Amino acid sequence: MSKVDTYSLLVKQHAMIKAALGEAQKVMDVVRAQGNVTDYLDLVDKLEKIKYLLLEHGEFEEDQLVPVIKQMYNGQEELAKYVADEHVTLEKELNVLIRMVKEHIENNREQFDRDVYYRMKKYLHQTMTHLVEEEISLFPMMKMMLEQ
Repeated sequence: MSKVDTYSLLVKQHAMIKAALGEAQKVMDVVRAQGNVTDYLDLVDKLEKIKYLLLEHGEFEEDQLVPVIKQMYNGQEELAKYVADEHVTLEKELNVLIRMVKEHIENNREQFDRDVYYRMKKYLHQTMTHLVEEEISLFPMMKMMLEQ
């Protein structure tokens, strides 16, 4: 894969994840207003899509971005480790949230628990913040390194 393709794919993956986060937020709001099993199933689908996109993106970043970060910082591992650790943290929390929504379905609860809603809202915000931070700080540096 060319350096330009690598950078373009990272940007495209971010756009896809952001769109999926927006879709999940919309479904969350519907569930909160009028929760029913169909809406909960739709929410699980949206969260599973985010999970898939994040896993795919995380693997690509670890393969393509982490080596560039190490090169930029003369082999130092701290920033590369931070990026990888943050991906693991996001993945773990998403798994917990998916399990919580599935419990709502299994227990036939129509009312969306307030704590689950706000925890999920916080997760979506944290994930979006993570993406934006990468775009602001890491992507320009990576693009510069790839262009050399």
